[in-house]
Amino acid sequence: TDGLVPFQAALAHKAMLPHARLVVYEKAGHLAIYRQTERFANDLTAFVEDVESGAAESGDELAAIDESAVAGIKRSGVFMGTLLGLATFASEDLACIGGGLLATKGAVSLQVAILGCLLGIFVGDFAIYLMGRLMGESALKLPLVRRLLHKERVDQCARWFDKKEGMALIVSTRFIPGSRVPTYFAAGVVKASPFKFGLALFVAAAVWTPVIVGLSYWLGGAFLEFFEKHEGLALIGLLVSAVSILFLARGLSGLMTWKGRRLLFSRFKRIVRWEFWPMWLFYPPVIVYLLWKMLRYRSVTMLTAVNPCMPASGLVYESKGQILAHLQKHGVPVGRFEVIPLDWDDERKLSSIRAFMEQNGLSYPIVLKPDVGERGEGVAIVKSDEEASGFLEAQEEDSIVQEFLPGREYGVFYYRLPNEKRGSVLSITDKRFVFVTGDGKSNLERLILSDRRAIGMARFFLGTHQNELDRVIPEGESFALAELGTHCRGALFLDGSRLITPELVDSIDSMSRDVDGFHFGRYDVRVPSEEDLMAGENIRIIELNGLTSESTNIYDPKHGLLFAYRTLFKQWDIAFRIARESVTKGNRPESLRTVSRLIARHLMGKASEREG
Repeated sequence: TDGLVPFQAALAHKAMLPHARLVVYEKAGHLAIYRQTERFANDLTAFVEDVESGAAESGDELAAIDESAVAGIKRSGVFMGTLLGLATFASEDLACIGGGLLATKGAVSLQVAILGCLLGIFVGDFAIYLMGRLMGESALKLPLVRRLLHKERVDQCARWFDKKEGMALIVSTRFIPGSRVPTYFAAGVVKASPFKFGLALFVAAAVWTPVIVGLSYWLGGAFLEFFEKHEGLALIGLLVSAVSILFLARGLSGLMTWKGRRLLFSRFKRIVRWEFWPMWLFYPPVIVYLLWKMLRYRSVTMLTAVNPCMPASGLVYESKGQILAHLQKHGVPVGRFEVIPLDWDDERKLSSIRAFMEQNGLSYPIVLKPDVGERGEGVAIVKSDEEASGFLEAQEEDSIVQEFLPGREYGVFYYRLPNEKRGSVLSITDKRFVFVTGDGKSNLERLILSDRRAIGMARFFLGTHQNELDRVIPEGESFALAELGTHCRGALFLDGSRLITPELVDSIDSMSRDVDGFHFGRYDVRVPSEEDLMAGENIRIIELNGLTSESTNIYDPKHGLLFAYRTLFKQWDIAFRIARESVTKGNRPESLRTVSRLIARHLMGKASEREG
């Protein structure tokens, strides 16, 4: 008898393997084969000889197997099917893939794997609908639900169900990852017919589940057979198999709908077009270049002496309010602003915004942004007290209220070596806001997915404007998808080198030379027109970014990856030259401890944002 493996398992193996021979050893135990090797070797040798001579049992003897073995197999199938069904509550796709792989190995039949996953998916998704139905619209006030679903989206679903388009919607969401939970919950909130909803849900699951389980069963065999030949890679092989099938399944599901195909194209465009690459993928060559320059200059922190007027020269976690105040003190034409401390209560914060607007003769819209931030994160153009309150409630640090400056937005990268009297403009970025134009027939979602530029940021735009996706834009009317000059939030960046004129350089240099301790950085500016910029007139500063600012003209779609790296290498070479001269003049760089603390604080803030 074996305390770890039930006797029923031996009977099941005998039933599944026709040539197997069942031998029972009394009081042997799980490790008997190691402790009584001679005893087992004799029986195994006799069994092998019988197989080779043809004397072993064949499939004809299956009828003589104890009926309890067959019953055990059936119970095992029900158990495995139930486990797979429960696994779908954690991840539907991975449960289906796991079921297919188990069927490949014979641990469960393909039919049981499909049925278990199908029922699990149906029950889990219908439970989401029931939760929405029981909780009603009051659930929309809960923070977790509010992130996934807005009141406008619920109203949109209600209109779809009223027009009898809801059932088609339920089926289509099965093939669009990320759309299922909010749609099913919204269907419950609007109290869609449970019978019709359940029928659509079952049809969608009945189409989806056999495809994914069957795909895993078909491909899994090839994957696992290869890795089984290399036993040391078995665990890695299982992981590679599951991930490969998951990606393939997602790709196939996307191909089944027009929206899915456009989103796949969006993903493809973001892969092949470097301007959409994440920072961790794009920046390693730049980091290597920086490390090499640090070795050459024999200093890790020398760069923090570039702009003595900024904490760590604007390396990270610098206060926008302090920088703007410093510029304003030296006569730089800064857009009017005011800092709102975090420790004020919400009413006082809102009152300070109203007072700021009244004192400066402003009306909505205005700009609100965190005092510490980068790449446009957290910046909002608010158009009412309600929007302002919503922004302030979400803040975890001091905020800035600033006047909204109309006109064109540009990024002007300026530098001046401390030993030189005149500075230079390294680059200009022409920031264009992305629009789609209505045709009187297509809703906003279709316009976004059809636009050549917007498709690259499709998921961002669909999320940002999720409450208006069903709206049909009138013919000829433009809809602004991005109103902020930030590339990662949808703006189109063009190389504005043609706009650099002696008048512009004189204007930027004149205002910059008067700012004590500033030598290197990018101004974000607004001007009424392109002509004003070239003439160096009517320039208003929105923001100044220090040491870690980019020469953002590199993101022009016409530029290749090599141009981007050449430009950034040149930018950082200038920064090191400025830092060396600054140190020579007596400006001390920050200590390694201070720099490490700032970077750690920045990274902790990033982690907190992701968790939020």
